[in-house]
Amino acid sequence: MKAASSLLLLALASLAHADSTADEAFKRGRDLLKKGDAAGACTAFEESLRAEFQFGTLFNIAQCNERQNKLASAWAAYHRLAVDDTNAARRSKSAAAADALLPRVPRLAIDIDPPNLAGATIAIDGVDAGASLRSVPVDPGEHAITARAAGYRDATATAMASEGATTAVRITLEREPAAEKPIVAPPRPEPPAHEPAPLAVVQPRAPTKTLRTAGIATAVAGVVVFAGGVGLALYEKSVYDDAKLHYNQGGDPGQLTRANQAGAMADGATALCMLGGAATVVGAVLWWRSRVVVHASADRVTLAVRGTF
Repeated sequence: MKAASSLLLLALASLAHADSTADEAFKRGRDLLKKGDAAGACTAFEESLRAEFQFGTLFNIAQCNERQNKLASAWAAYHRLAVDDTNAARRSKSAAAADALLPRVPRLAIDIDPPNLAGATIAIDGVDAGASLRSVPVDPGEHAITARAAGYRDATATAMASEGATTAVRITLEREPAAEKPIVAPPRPEPPAHEPAPLAVVQPRAPTKTLRTAGIATAVAGVVVFAGGVGLALYEKSVYDDAKLHYNQGGDPGQLTRANQAGAMADGATALCMLGGAATVVGAVLWWRSRVVVHASADRVTLAVRGTF
């Protein structure tokens, strides 16, 4: 129950404040980029992108990767923007940047010996290289290439990629030695069965109507309270987003007050959801217990569920 409540609380908090986290990380990245700290800027932009995906954030990641000479990473980001970005001006600028970078991107041409192994995989720096092994774009510098295939030992090679060049890499896989079959001892004979000791017969416990009614009522009330908490959380999210939008457009301090009030509503929504969830679980347990009966005989004890479903 505690784990479920914690997950619910985290989900509601993330729903209300993800935009704020993304904005703060984005502004930090822009400041670092202006100061010439491209590596720090990329880290901040990636944090912002994880919190909330925006094509503008991806464009800034492409720019700081290009400044760090991470040519393949920058080209991949520009290429996606050129295809998917909804901003026409930025899409055009990204397409031009991708075209300009493409001749400079290093590539690896990887051969596996023996060739055409079924199920063989290649990873570059721990990342799956995909199926196009003849021309894999990579950033300049040293890279570790690992080949794997069923029935073969893993093989690793290193390659130095240079700007604008294609580097050939050949990896040879060696077969695993044949494993010796273990010697399996014959199964031991089963001991003779013994008659089970007689058990007292327990009469079935009739379902308790009062317990069943209480369980249903509690569960229904829990669902209603939980739904109210979800509705309040969605309303809080709407108020928070609206206040943030108006504050960004006009700088009205009153919108900050609305946003803080929305945060207080989030606490109430969380409490309602937790209370509703707990009531629903308690109601379900009461309903289930009202139907469980016990049967016992000389050789077995069974549980059964009675009543109308």
